[in-house]
Amino acid sequence: MRVQRARQNIDDIIRMCQRRIRVPEYWYGDFLAMLAAARTGEKRIHEVFAKHGSATVLRFVDQWFDYSEARMRSAIRALPAATVAREGAHDPLPPLMPDGIPVRVKVTVDPAAARIEIDLTHNIDNMDNGLNLSEACSISSAVAGVFNCLPGDLPRNGGSYRCIDVKLREGAAIGIPRFPHSCSVATTNVSDRLLNTVQAALADLGEGYGLAEGGLGMGAGYGVISGRDARRGGQAYVNQLVIGNNGGPGGPACDGWLTYGIPVVAGLMYRDSVEVSELAYPIHYREIRLAQDTMGAGRRRGAPGVRITYGPSHDPLVVVFAADGQVNPARGVRGGGDGNVGEMFVIGQDGAPTRVPSVGQFVLEPGMWLHGIETAGGGYGDPLAREPAWVRDDVLEGYISASHARDVYGVLFTGSVDDDSLAVDETATAARRAALAAARAA
Repeated sequence: MRVQRARQNIDDIIRMCQRRIRVPEYWYGDFLAMLAAARTGEKRIHEVFAKHGSATVLRFVDQWFDYSEARMRSAIRALPAATVAREGAHDPLPPLMPDGIPVRVKVTVDPAAARIEIDLTHNIDNMDNGLNLSEACSISSAVAGVFNCLPGDLPRNGGSYRCIDVKLREGAAIGIPRFPHSCSVATTNVSDRLLNTVQAALADLGEGYGLAEGGLGMGAGYGVISGRDARRGGQAYVNQLVIGNNGGPGGPACDGWLTYGIPVVAGLMYRDSVEVSELAYPIHYREIRLAQDTMGAGRRRGAPGVRITYGPSHDPLVVVFAADGQVNPARGVRGGGDGNVGEMFVIGQDGAPTRVPSVGQFVLEPGMWLHGIETAGGGYGDPLAREPAWVRDDVLEGYISASHARDVYGVLFTGSVDDDSLAVDETATAARRAALAAARAA
């Protein structure tokens, strides 16, 4: 969309954006900042061309893309040849999608040709709701799932993209949408599931490949709040919270990323400040803390989600949410455990909690609270193969309890967390792990 002509704002377009966006004053400030950044970048590009000449710059671009393609081909040649298929599922959304939304991927790795093909053509037809993916989201989420499983220093650009083929079907919910179907929620929900499913499928290539699924779902910490603020003469407000957190997936070498958010963001987001949020809106946060014993266990575990509780500080607070991950958790791979399922409760003025559905709108009166448990990432590999010292560290950090360490990881301790004397009991741990392994085999 053109927002300027002859370096002057097109006021009609600006006004239209301000009318259609929840927080017009915030948006306009961001717009001005982005405009300034774009103009500064434009100036710097002109300076580069003036210094080096257009022929040199264009030659560099071609060489950079060719180098990126060569790096990508080298990375693909290091993978085993295989075709792997996997199916995930977005939670049910009654009454629109009472059985959920299946997410089907087939990934073919061809090391000889140094190419990866992602086949998305077996997904369902366009849905009569806004959860369809746009063509761009279908491609970007699938490709991101591949890049997540390749070396982190690979350039992400048109050169490396040359090595990936994404097969799409017109009229598919994950593919190429057909008018008049909506894609209003394309950038999250089903995109999160698609990215997760691709990276988990790559784990089926063998040990050391792929990732578990990352925590997901726009739960209580991502609700849209609205109402009127008595502190400002009853002024109306509406905005989406971005203050929750889901845990990242376990991988072949690393535990999940703690400040992950959701798969399509993967930590690259600005989380709201509690203090700024409470100043801006009549909302009070009772707690935001990591949720213990929630992550998918594994040789490399997922990261935990958070517990969050908030409510109105003055006037009634309307909260709207459409959360995933309340039925289908982030799955573990290669023997790793699943993360927890998310939960949301309305706590009444009498203190009694009532479970609420994953999609809904609720009015919180003063004295009422919304309590949410966000989701954790899945684990990678057998939990019994996790180093006991790492399990001890998790107990000391409060990520897991001593009973979880015993029951899931088979690790027992002497001493106490309280006086910093906690130590792994090597003999008891070996016996416990042997017993757990025997119980599996029985």
